[in-house]
Amino acid sequence: MCDETATSKLLSQNHLTQDLDEVTQGKKAFINFTSETLIERFPRSLDPKLIVIEILERADASAKLLFNIKKLKQQGYTLALDDHDFDPKWQRFYPYIDIIKVDIQDFNVLQIAKFIKNLPQQNFTLLAERIETHEEFERFKMMGFSLFQGFYFSKPELVKGKDLASNKLSLLQLLASASQPDINIKDISQIVERDVALSYKLLRFVNSSGFAHQQKISSLKQALAYIGETELRKFISLLAMADLNDDKSNELLNMSMIRARFCDLVAQKSQGKVSTQSAFLTGMFSLVDAMLDQKMDSILAKIPILDEIKSALTERKGRLAACLHLTQHIEQGHWEQAEALSIKLGLNMQTTNEIFLASIKWADTLQLQQE
Repeated sequence: MCDETATSKLLSQNHLTQDLDEVTQGKKAFINFTSETLIERFPRSLDPKLIVIEILERADASAKLLFNIKKLKQQGYTLALDDHDFDPKWQRFYPYIDIIKVDIQDFNVLQIAKFIKNLPQQNFTLLAERIETHEEFERFKMMGFSLFQGFYFSKPELVKGKDLASNKLSLLQLLASASQPDINIKDISQIVERDVALSYKLLRFVNSSGFAHQQKISSLKQALAYIGETELRKFISLLAMADLNDDKSNELLNMSMIRARFCDLVAQKSQGKVSTQSAFLTGMFSLVDAMLDQKMDSILAKIPILDEIKSALTERKGRLAACLHLTQHIEQGHWEQAEALSIKLGLNMQTTNEIFLASIKWADTLQLQQE
C-alpha cells in the first residue's frame, strides 16, 4: 500500500475521523502525510489540537510544499519531519518545524550527535524512533531526545538471576484463580483479604461502578455475591494488574486494559467459538512480561493458567492468539493485516474499529493506578 493510500484509508476510518480525541486519550496523534496530500488534499477539518502532521522523508521539498507548510503552521498545527535524514534540502523548512524524528537504527551515534550539533538554535523537540534496548533509551535521553518510540517500551528488561517478589507472585496466583472455569470464591477471598490495599480497591471500584445503585457495598463477601462471577474475574484482573505494574509506566497497564477489553469484545462476536473470559485474560496478560521484567514462559510456569491462554501468549497459536494479533495490528497501524484477520474472525473492519474505540473508552474510565 502506498503512503497516500495508507493515510487516506487511516483517515477514512470512523474511529479516527469522528473520535480522534478518544482514540488518543487526550494525546496528539502522529499522522503521516505525503507532499501531494499536504498541497492538494489536506483535510482541514482535523483539529490542530489533536494531531501532529508528519512530513514523510520521501516528500518532495518543493516551494509549493513549503508554502503550504507555512499556512499549516499559521493555522496552529504541530509539524514534524518523519525519519529525518538531515538532508540540507529541509533546512528552509526548519523555522516551521516543531518535532524532528530520527530513526536511530539508520545512523550511528556519532553521526546523530553531529547532526544534532549542526541544527539551528531553535527549540526543536527530538524524537528517537526504533528504540529497542534500555541502553539506547538512556543514551538518547542524555543526547537531548525527549520523545521515544520503539518495541523496547513493551518488552521486558531481563535481569539475570532476578526472581519474582512474593507479593507479585501472589497477585499472579490471584489472576490465575480468576481464570479457572470454576471460580473458587473462598480461595479468591483469602488471597484478597491478605492484601488490605487490594481489598480496599476492589470495594471502592464496585461502589463507584454501575453495580452499586442504591445500596453501598460494605464487605468483600457482599461485593463478590453482588457483582457475579463474570465481572468479578474482570475486576480482579484489573486490580491485580494495577498492583503488578506499580513500578512501571502507566501506559503498559493502559495497553493491557485496552487489549483485554478488545479481545473480550471480539470473542463475544465469535458466537461461542472463543471463551470471553479466556480472551479477556489473554489480552490482560499480554504485557505482563514487560511489567515484571521476566520471560513470559517463566511467568506462566509459576501459575496454573489455562493451556489455551499459555499457548496464545507463548506460541501465538489458536483463536485467542488471533484476537491478540488483531489488536496489535491496530496498535501498530498495520491496516491491511488487521482487515484480513478481522475477516478470518468473522468481523468487518468497521466493527473491528468500533470495538477498538469502545475498548479505549472502557479503559479510559478505569483510573486504577491513581486510586
